[in-house]
Amino acid sequence: MIIQGIDNMKNRYEIIIFDFDDTLFDYERTEKKALCESFKIHDLLYKEEYYEIFKTINRTMWEIQGNDHLTTSHFKIKRFERFFEKISVKISPESFSNTYTECSENGDLIDGVEEVINKLFKDIILIAASNGPCTPRIEKLSNSAIAGKLIFYSSESFVEGYSKPNPQFFYSILEDFKVSSPDKVLVVGDKLATDILCANRAGFRSVLFKFREHNEDKSIANPDFTINDFRELL
Repeated sequence: MIIQGIDNMKNRYEIIIFDFDDTLFDYERTEKKALCESFKIHDLLYKEEYYEIFKTINRTMWEIQGNDHLTTSHFKIKRFERFFEKISVKISPESFSNTYTECSENGDLIDGVEEVINKLFKDIILIAASNGPCTPRIEKLSNSAIAGKLIFYSSESFVEGYSKPNPQFFYSILEDFKVSSPDKVLVVGDKLATDILCANRAGFRSVLFKFREHNEDKSIANPDFTINDFRELL
């Protein structure tokens, strides 16, 4: 059945666009590990509760980044400025941010990703596409077991700064490739409000990968398929 499924996928799709965080790579695991390692490098005492504090600040700031008109580099520093104010630690936010970014360049692939990508990449164009900044994602991809098997794009790849769920994000990516028809494109992602909604608006089939619960309004978008294990994609 799996072999037949692979053959069907190769015959049906020419391009698969994958979201990056929590679709290919375990974002929270990488994030937590990078935070802990950064504390050690700067000879600071790390406490387990720090991660939840940082995660809350980081997520909140990502959501309002556009409204605050922060550049990516400014945002990366500002989040640590707020974080260290919250935990009453004195250190240069800029220096720590640089360390954190470097520590984030080695991520953890989600279980099943390497196996599936290895079975598909020779026959289908595979793309990793993220709303997040190129660094450290492109380095994370280059340092992983699936290096060289996916082409990376982010919102920073375009002068206009397109991002999901704007369908122009996908259209701009596909300008680099020849696709016979929209139904030859498949989008795989973990969020309804960005990945699946963008696929719906672009007219592409989509797969919702429920790696982590996001408590989204289920009426936001309609995936064609839903999987709980990455291997189910085959």
